Amino acid sequence: MPARIETRSFRVDDLVGHMLTGAVRISDVEHGFKWDVADAVTLLDSVHRGYPIGTLLLWQRPGRKQQLRYGTVLVDAPEADDVLWVVDGQQRLTSLLRVFAGAGAPTEAFTAIYDLASDQFKPLRDRLAHHLPLSETLDPARLAAWLDAHPEPTPYREAALECGRRLRQFRIPANIVVTVDGHVVREIYRRSNHAGKRMDEHAVFAALYQTAGPALEDLAGVAAKLAELRFGPLTEAALSNMLLAIRGSDLGKESLPDFEQEPVQESMIALAQSAHAAIRFIQEDVGIPHVSLLPYSSTLVVLTRFFHLHPQPHARSRELLARWFWRGAITGVHQSETPQIQETLQSVGNNEHATVQALLGRLPGRPPLTFGEGASSHARLRITLLAMLALGPRDLRTGEPVGPDSDEISSPDAYLALLSPIVPGVFDRANSLANRMLHPPVEGGLAPVIIDCDDPELLATHALFLEDRHDLREDRIDDFIRSRDERGFMHLDDFLWRRAQWDEPDTPPVEALRIGSD
Repeated sequence: MPARIETRSFRVDDLVGHMLTGAVRISDVEHGFKWDVADAVTLLDSVHRGYPIGTLLLWQRPGRKQQLRYGTVLVDAPEADDVLWVVDGQQRLTSLLRVFAGAGAPTEAFTAIYDLASDQFKPLRDRLAHHLPLSETLDPARLAAWLDAHPEPTPYREAALECGRRLRQFRIPANIVVTVDGHVVREIYRRSNHAGKRMDEHAVFAALYQTAGPALEDLAGVAAKLAELRFGPLTEAALSNMLLAIRGSDLGKESLPDFEQEPVQESMIALAQSAHAAIRFIQEDVGIPHVSLLPYSSTLVVLTRFFHLHPQPHARSRELLARWFWRGAITGVHQSETPQIQETLQSVGNNEHATVQALLGRLPGRPPLTFGEGASSHARLRITLLAMLALGPRDLRTGEPVGPDSDEISSPDAYLALLSPIVPGVFDRANSLANRMLHPPVEGGLAPVIIDCDDPELLATHALFLEDRHDLREDRIDDFIRSRDERGFMHLDDFLWRRAQWDEPDTPPVEALRIGSD
């Protein structure tokens, strides 16, 4: 009997439900599963945006009674004659199931959230009021119950409901092969995945850049393209260094290439691609949303070269690179003098894992004090601001997240402009921001706003307690500054510990340790 192929599409919530009942199954789940939570987050973002995520290939055939494990999800599947076995799409479906139906942190590695404040999907790291657990989103009643039980994200209620609707109603196309002949299924898989000669990613995106968006004919065109990331402006000098870095040129000795002799657009496309990847890494993996919070600009130059050579690095490499970023910022190794940048660039080569280990090897061990004196005052200010931003600061009057407006995001000082005094005329001691907050400025200072706020959770987003209001009300300014200063340094130390991970092993992924691995 010849094979019959049916074309269908499945809603995400239906697919997850089918997997939980055993109607859709993956055999030998652990074997060959390579994705991690970062891949799952990218998939979720694509689903939320309505991007196509590929077509599933399913094989309809009998299935015995069995227990299946997908991470922390256990499925007792009954015997059935018409089970849909996943041939192509195992990584995608396993990730969706573990995100939406897994046991959650800390046992489920695929625990993820939707950040209602930034409109981003993220792995779970910190539990904040505006973080919507994705395990609550597929069932509308369950999502509504979660929102009712967590009134903190009330300003984002509509965004949360819309997120749930998009995720569960997204449809994934599938080809279902009905046959008893496994050779037919294998041939269909082979032809759909390996027939012909594929363009590599660089060639595909080069073609796209040439036909869409701002013309990439000079550094201004690259800057316009990168502005879409809302990272803030990059100077022509910074872009010039990034271009020299991806060419492997000496920053201290060489100028930009003679574009009468070389195709200008090819070079600008390469710069735009690599810089785009580096900025996304800084925003998503390092946790720095804007250039105004970047401790050292040299890191962007080094990362641009890294992503030029390794456009799709291993998840472990991304994790270790984030540690390299934070450790070098804390100790001051990422100082921006050209000779130091050039020395670091020499560590970035064609072997991805050797490069990451070489970069880490250039750093000193953990300093005696987590926030030592190696960092410049410029870097110390921005690192302290990043620690403040990690608290998820909200406007004490409205509860809205604190951040630059859309018309301010293009300013090089977008976040610095939000650093407002609490009691004007009172100066902080060195390296302290105890008398300042990331908050829209208020004429006459923020002290009256703090006194009027009786919501402990809102106050906590600025490292404030209810008793701090009493100190301000009684004009005990020194006591207020002292207690918030101590509290702020404790938070900063904890923040930097979690980012730098000094005591964690920096071993490369298992693949890099295999004999013969590149």
